[in-house]
Amino acid sequence: MQDGVEVLVDTNIIIYILKGSKELEKFQSKIVGKQLVMSFASLPELFLWVEGEPSKEQRERINDFINDCRVIYSNIQIAMTVAKIAYEYEKRRKKSEFRHSRKWHDFWIAATAIESKLPLLTNNIKDFKWIREKFGLNLLTS
Repeated sequence: MQDGVEVLVDTNIIIYILKGSKELEKFQSKIVGKQLVMSFASLPELFLWVEGEPSKEQRERINDFINDCRVIYSNIQIAMTVAKIAYEYEKRRKKSEFRHSRKWHDFWIAATAIESKLPLLTNNIKDFKWIREKFGLNLLTS
């Protein structure tokens, strides 16, 4: 039963749920009874993941999960926050704080959480820690 509290889940958490992964155990207390919410930016990541395991059962599980979730789609506020995050990322990358290229899907997921005022549950704290520090992202982890 859901208690009405929503949590936005990063793609890695969704994949743990769909796989029934042991990794999910450490996140159970953060999701049990919660309404799971996902950013539209997780959709292509999920569809890409299932391309590697194209079983009918796996596709049905993804479709069922998506139908059971509230999916938040982009709007002007989310897009503006993505631009601010990307701008800050580029400033930091020029100072050699980051070595890899932009992770647009992470920017969209973080901006969705920020603008929706939802906590983001992830197992990739390193990808979002600086966004929490700069933009006040409410970040949950195990």
